[in-house]
Amino acid sequence: MKHIFFDLDGTLADSSPGIINSFTQTFTDLGIPLPDIATLKSFIGPPLETSFAHFGDSTFINQAGDIYRHHYQSGGVNQVALYDQIVETLEFLKNEGYQLYVATSKNQPMAIKMLQNLNIDHYFVEIFGSLGNDHKADVIKRGLDRYSLTAPEAYMIGDTHYDMVGGKSLNLQTIGVTWGFGSEQSLLENGADYLVHHPLELVKLLETT
Repeated sequence: MKHIFFDLDGTLADSSPGIINSFTQTFTDLGIPLPDIATLKSFIGPPLETSFAHFGDSTFINQAGDIYRHHYQSGGVNQVALYDQIVETLEFLKNEGYQLYVATSKNQPMAIKMLQNLNIDHYFVEIFGSLGNDHKADVIKRGLDRYSLTAPEAYMIGDTHYDMVGGKSLNLQTIGVTWGFGSEQSLLENGADYLVHHPLELVKLLETT
């Protein structure tokens, strides 16, 4: 049996409008000059604490994180859309007996709420997200430990180097997807065992590995 951990933002769903708007509102509330759009996009994927660490100390990070979560929970979480073919891919994999999980750096309650709103939460055995300052490896390991999974049984699928580094640090096979927020070069440089360019390509790949 194969166990598959999916990243959320940039892999299952394009959540960039809600995330960028929430960061924009946060910087405005704090009276801090708004970073350029490339910088804002770079905040999609890593933990909030990592992004806000560029702008202040631990007190600032905690304050900014609270403001961001308020804006995201009150509106940003709904500014999201599934990528094409995601539902078909999840449906096929689940029907074929794959065990599916989510491993995201997004706050866990927010991740669960988003997937419920998108009506795909039922495809997953469990949704694992950040419970504080978790890195991607921490989130994945929680899933592995919860279900007593060993590395050869599991894959990590994601769109950024955080997913590849997190997966490889636990000796998982890693699959980089190119429709999200990372680059092919970054995925390969950080340990992607495979690359796929559209969701249904995952089906073909997993059937042959």
